[in-house]
Amino acid sequence: MKFLCSLVLTLSVFSLSPAMAQPGPTDRAREARESGEYIPLKTIIRKLEREYGGSYLNARLQRRADQQSHYIIDWLTEDGRKLKIALNAHTGRTIRMDRSRG
Repeated sequence: MKFLCSLVLTLSVFSLSPAMAQPGPTDRAREARESGEYIPLKTIIRKLEREYGGSYLNARLQRRADQQSHYIIDWLTEDGRKLKIALNAHTGRTIRMDRSRG
């Protein structure tokens, strides 16, 4: 019985290892940020606060086929306008901004 429990435990640990060892999108984004490849999202948000006022609603990192990465940020201005802003994750430069009524 003791042997059977040990065997089950060992097999369960080995079956989880490959899934846990493979880095996911969040891990790759963190590694890129820590290596200086991406500007931290916190820095981008501070930039947008200075430029537009208001606050961020949502943010995501999007990697394009040409290997460029962009932050896509939903932003709410102080006067209630909702902006969708695309910024280059490597440089922080604004690429595109779409405006809509909030």
